[in-house]
Order: sequence, then C-alpha cells, then structure tokens
Amino acid sequence: MRPVFPSALVHFVIVELSAVYVLGAAFYNLVVNDGSSIMEALLKTENWSREQFADFSDEKLKECVSHALQRMIVSGEMRVLCDDGDMSADFFIFSAPWQGTIASFQIVRVVCLGTWFTWLMCISLAAYSLCCLCREGVWKFGDARYVVFTWNLERRPLYRAFGMGIAGCFSVLILWQIAVRRSGSSALSDLSMQLFIRAQLDIALVLYSAKAILYPSTPVHHWDHSRFKGVMFSRSLLNMVSQSNDAFGTFLLDALWRAKHGHMAHLE
Repeated sequence: MRPVFPSALVHFVIVELSAVYVLGAAFYNLVVNDGSSIMEALLKTENWSREQFADFSDEKLKECVSHALQRMIVSGEMRVLCDDGDMSADFFIFSAPWQGTIASFQIVRVVCLGTWFTWLMCISLAAYSLCCLCREGVWKFGDARYVVFTWNLERRPLYRAFGMGIAGCFSVLILWQIAVRRSGSSALSDLSMQLFIRAQLDIALVLYSAKAILYPSTPVHHWDHSRFKGVMFSRSLLNMVSQSNDAFGTFLLDALWRAKHGHMAHLE
C-alpha cells in the first residue's frame, strides 16, 4: 500500500485552525504591545514608582515594560527591569499572579491569568481537533469525508465547550474595567479608555476569530459520511492553503442549486 500525502492534515493545520492562531496572536499583542503603553504611563505617574522611572524616556520605559510583560506571560513573574546607560531601575511586582497581596496590582494579575487561560483553551481546541482528525483517518484534502468531518466537528459539544472557553477571554476585558473602576483613579480610567481606542484592531481580530470558532458559516444541512462515500472533489493547491471547508460548503450548495436548475458547469 502506497503512503498517502496527508494533504487534509496540511489544510487543517493551515486553514481550519487559522482562527485559533489569529485569536491567540491578537490577544498576545493586546496584552504585550497595547498593554505596555498603559503600564508605562502608570510607572511614570503613580507615587509607588514615579521616582524610579522618572528619568527614563517614554520609548525606553515602554520597551522595558514590554519585555516585563513577555516574561510575565512565560514565567508568571512581573518585574520591570530597566537599564539605560548610567540609569537603572528594578521594580518587583510579584513572582506569580496568585502570590503576594492579591489586592495589589489586580489588573496585572487578571491579565496574566486571563492570557494563560485563553492560550490554554486555544491549545486544547487545536489538540482536540487534531486528535479527532487522526481518529477519523481521512488524509486526502479532496475527500468528501474530510469536508463533512470538519463541518460536523464544529457541532461537537467538546469543540463548542473549548470555543466558549476561548470566548472567555472577553471576561479579562470586563474584569479589567471592574478593577479600573474599583481603583477610583481617574488617571487610570483615562489610560484604560486610551487602550481600548488604541487597540481597536486587536480587539476586532479577537472578536472576529471568536465568532469564527463559535459560529462558523457551516452549511445548514446535516451531512453524513455515507452519502459522500467514494466522492472526491477536485480542489486546487491554492484552495488547500486558502479556502476553508465552510467556504467550500457554501460554494458546493450554490453549485448544487444551480445544477438543480439545469446549470451543471459549477459541478464539473
């Protein structure tokens, strides 16, 4: 038996899981790049840190904060280290988001835990989907059974549970606003509003990706494998790296409707 190139696996990893990648990357950018602007402003204005960072330029301090947020996401430790020639500063916040005085730096703790949870849900959804594909054992991209598999996968309870978990990343933004209001700081409230304005693109990408995962444009019919046994669609290499099976399903339904009315060209 000749080995089969797993074109379905390639398509699944590149196209079908793309919404998971976009959501994870957009949320990371929202935290590290957009969030660093808020943290940088706080360090230069609040009494507990103003003296240490007053002499650093905004650009340098933002770079230091960005690196600190990256380390926080990886290790859990939030520590702003800044070194610029003769000037240096070391501002320790916590070694883990659940350690120390929980009431302090609530926003930073929520962001850290929320980012971990969001990434865990993204990884879990991707791993579950890949396991289901391997269990299905369909490896050809043009195989109709593979197309039906992805349509049905999006309706499975565990897939939707992981999707709901990913959508939980919006609770981080809600908790952020609650923490801001509880702080009673008008400066922090203004900075928070600036973040939401500056991060519109990242927030839009997170929203779109979450919608694509939870509410995909899957064909409304409930297809089953028995109807497609032995059917092999002709799909190009470009389609393998760009066209989702949901988009293909829309095209297929349109072609079937046209064929029913005597226009067979789209089915050939």
